[in-house]
Amino acid sequence: MMNNLGTDAAVLDALIAKRNADRAREEEVAASAAEAAAREQDQKRIDARHRDERRRAKARKRAWERQLRKAEEQHQALNDEAAYLAQRIIALEGRNRVIRMFLPPQF
Repeated sequence: MMNNLGTDAAVLDALIAKRNADRAREEEVAASAAEAAAREQDQKRIDARHRDERRRAKARKRAWERQLRKAEEQHQALNDEAAYLAQRIIALEGRNRVIRMFLPPQF
């Protein structure tokens, strides 16, 4: 059967089928691209979460090391002070012995 454009119905059906197939392929490509973009976005979120976790872990480690270093410094300062006081006590006891040697026995 011929239409008013002089084309055969089979040719028109073939052109319509080809156009529909092309559209379906374009939709598949667009859907595939959208899925790929979504996967890429998900991967970026996962990578960002991992970076944040590593950054927070490093920050926790640095804070703990800072506290440990501060405690060690305080411990060393206390040890130094204890050593100084022990020397002062020894010196004062020695001075006390010398003074008692010269004082009368009632003191």
